[in-house]
Amino acid sequence: MAKRGQGPRAEFVAVEETALYEPQDLAIILNRDKRTVYRLLREGRLPGAKLGGSWYTKGADLLAYYEEQKARAAKRREDARSSG
Repeated sequence: MAKRGQGPRAEFVAVEETALYEPQDLAIILNRDKRTVYRLLREGRLPGAKLGGSWYTKGADLLAYYEEQKARAAKRREDARSSG
């Protein structure tokens, strides 16, 4: 299970590439509601696989998702600046 970090930036959570994360872990890591995480998994927008009726996401896939989202946000900011 993911654990929040210590100190003033307690929302930081370390992600291990080889670990498997359940939706409740992803909700903590991504700072999203658990229902949102399930929706993202069902829609295929968040990588994961259903095993034995439960969803799991590999840490490496979660890190790739994060980098992709970060790149999209940077592109949106860049586009907004250039169109202004």
